[in-house]
Amino acid sequence: MIRRLTLADYDEAISLLQEVKKSLSDHQWTKDYPNNTHISADLHEQALFGLFEENELVAVATLSIILDGTFTAFDELFRPKTLFIKRMMTAPYKQNRGLAEKLLDFSFQFAAENGFHHIGITTETHNAAMKHLLFKKKFNFLMQKEIQNRIPYGLFLAFSKDISVPSPFLLKSRY
Repeated sequence: MIRRLTLADYDEAISLLQEVKKSLSDHQWTKDYPNNTHISADLHEQALFGLFEENELVAVATLSIILDGTFTAFDELFRPKTLFIKRMMTAPYKQNRGLAEKLLDFSFQFAAENGFHHIGITTETHNAAMKHLLFKKKFNFLMQKEIQNRIPYGLFLAFSKDISVPSPFLLKSRY
């Protein structure tokens, strides 16, 4: 089950974040990013969604309308009505089981039902799993770029996917 997380889910989301960050090596995430403040802000903005298996939070993604962070380096590429996917993470012991793909599929449906026409994602060149998933889900590669304050992490990549928006009479949001 995937649902919008609430403040009541804060501790479980922070636990997942810490578990994921411990398992990372050469990656764009640092000891300072993302952190508890990012999770808290995502929850307050009602932008954090979680995938649960047997009542356990095993993966999350932030679905946001805010163009910030690494997205700002590519702002000229992202069109209006873009939903940005940020901070997608899966529990290390659940990786390579299709959970990130389920979150992406949910994001496509969420975007269509809420009037978005595009989904935008950025990642760094070393994130092979994310690049593989984005190409598998037919995202369009837009550009690669060195981001000034992120140079140690290599080039960042921007991807976009167009979303088919159903007719208004078919829309019935569940969120």
